[in-house]
Amino acid sequence: MERRYPPIGRAGLTLPELLVTLALLSLIATQAVPLLNGLLARHRLDQAVTAVRLALMEVRRAAFASGRDWSLAIRTGTDWRVGCSCRREVACTPCVSAQHHPHVRLLAQRPDSGRVRFDGLRGLASPASLVFACGRWRREVKVALSGRLRLCDPERGTC
Repeated sequence: MERRYPPIGRAGLTLPELLVTLALLSLIATQAVPLLNGLLARHRLDQAVTAVRLALMEVRRAAFASGRDWSLAIRTGTDWRVGCSCRREVACTPCVSAQHHPHVRLLAQRPDSGRVRFDGLRGLASPASLVFACGRWRREVKVALSGRLRLCDPERGTC
């Protein structure tokens, strides 16, 4: 039996082969989009939590360096805000807000005092817990009485 090969100028894909390939690619893409959205949400949340931790560390450092009490104002909700206040006698506190980190929500602050205070003489802080969310992901920043900060991740079971 003799093998037949397509003529030299006619090599390529047929329409059914091309349609099957496109159908498979579209199936793969529909599976990848939710995964990418989840990764993006987790990345956004990690960026916001890191910015809040840096703001808290900066205020703690400034309180200890100046020997004065410093506090960081906190507002929860969809239009959340941490810091963003200035006083004439001292420099401005760092500002992290929903405007800088869209899609991230500050769900709760415990206790609900609206402030985290840092003692400039002893280096102590008012204990607090800030719970952030983006999509199905959650992160918690805890401020201990000693002023130390911890990042808790409920999905991984840390804290």
